Amino acid sequence: YQAQGQIASAIDALDMAVKRNPHAYDDRLSLAQAYLAHYQLGKAQLQFFSLLQVPEYRAAAHAGLGVILMRQNKWYAAIDELT
Repeated sequence: YQAQGQIASAIDALDMAVKRNPHAYDDRLSLAQAYLAHYQLGKAQLQFFSLLQVPEYRAAAHAGLGVILMRQNKWYAAIDELT
């Protein structure tokens, strides 16, 4: 869906996948990124926060949170998040 520009459909499908399997971390990351692309920053932030607990996804989660902070013009916090 995302590749076709159907962000809302992508979010719905990914949300359903994550609800079915909370440990589907690839789907959770994709969901967070879809929220971010659709400027649903609060929802994206929640998904990225949950990924901080998974070592393999920690770097991606920090990067996503850094982008959210930049979009909120919180530059110093973004730098802290990204370093």
